[in-house]
Amino acid sequence: MISYMRGILAAKHNSGIVLEVGGIGFEIHMPLTALSGMGSTGEHVTVQTYLHVRENEFTFYGFAHTTERDIFLKLIEVNGVGPKVALAALSALDSDALVAAIVSEDYATIASIPGVGKKTAQRIALDLKDKFSSYQTRDGFQPATSEYEQSSAFGDARLALESMGFSSLEVSKALQGADAHESTTATLIARALKQLAQ
Repeated sequence: MISYMRGILAAKHNSGIVLEVGGIGFEIHMPLTALSGMGSTGEHVTVQTYLHVRENEFTFYGFAHTTERDIFLKLIEVNGVGPKVALAALSALDSDALVAAIVSEDYATIASIPGVGKKTAQRIALDLKDKFSSYQTRDGFQPATSEYEQSSAFGDARLALESMGFSSLEVSKALQGADAHESTTATLIARALKQLAQ
């Protein structure tokens, strides 16, 4: 695998960039979250890459960091999820929010990704939940723990908070450290709202 490419940012467009390396312009598809931080044309940039080979088609996919690429690679291992859907997932949600949705089995958030229906959302969560169980966000936060998953009060609190418009990652952070087995749904919601208001 070509792990990364370093060169001059020759062009940016809606679906990716053209990176000039040694006089050759490589078309690299990127998620919108990575594309927005690519800088201006003419600058020297480094892109983490994955080369997808299919019959006679060779397609480069680029990422801002290795974690983003690792998530992409895990997504395309899921039956029914190809590179285009995986790219759409990382465009719709940043890495941390996507993993939080998968670990917490937030099917509604996963299904909001273009090209992902309810069944595919469930398959993604089922296949990848355990693989992301030890994932940590860039600020060191771990989206979920098995203690939380086993608590119906925690699950009810999560659903209530997400129905208020908070993201899966925001809810997970707000509930972190709560005693999910001894707390009621109401106290968990109150605790989370207090944290979210800070």
